[in-house]
Amino acid sequence: MKRIDTMYAAVVVVAAAVWFALLLQPNLNEQTALKMEGDSIRSRLDQFRATMAELPGYVQTQQELASAKRKLNARLYAKDDILDLLKLLQREAEEAGLVLIDITPPVEELLELGKASRQNLPDFLNLRLQLSGNYIDFGRYVGLLEGSPFFRGANYCRVVASSEAETPTHYVFAFKALLGSIEEST
Repeated sequence: MKRIDTMYAAVVVVAAAVWFALLLQPNLNEQTALKMEGDSIRSRLDQFRATMAELPGYVQTQQELASAKRKLNARLYAKDDILDLLKLLQREAEEAGLVLIDITPPVEELLELGKASRQNLPDFLNLRLQLSGNYIDFGRYVGLLEGSPFFRGANYCRVVASSEAETPTHYVFAFKALLGSIEEST
């Protein structure tokens, strides 16, 4: 009987080992995998909640950046006006028979145009033109400038002529221009 009890005990131990190896262990492994997956999902859900909590701040930042961009773009008109004015001066000088050698707006004034505190003030720019040609053409050109809606007064004029007839006369003419009124003259 003892032998039968030992065999039964051995069969029960073997059956328990088989049951553990075939049925319980895979179930435990699956539970462990599900627990790890659940932890991962909870972690991602926490990250999602944190992201959603930051979303209003992100939207507000985006709106502030868009507003700042609109304000900067609104101030860019001065740049376009300056370029239009310079093109107009070049074209009118050529039409008057003069050679436009150089146009110089002061850098300080260009930087001042971009400041936000000037938004309600008209934008003026002092320009210095270097030209060459004959006296009559220069006189007509200055008269044309004086009649332009952007012209706000002469600041300086210098004429350098040579005693040699074939050397062109050089002129330096500086004036104040009102930006924003250029399209009226084109």
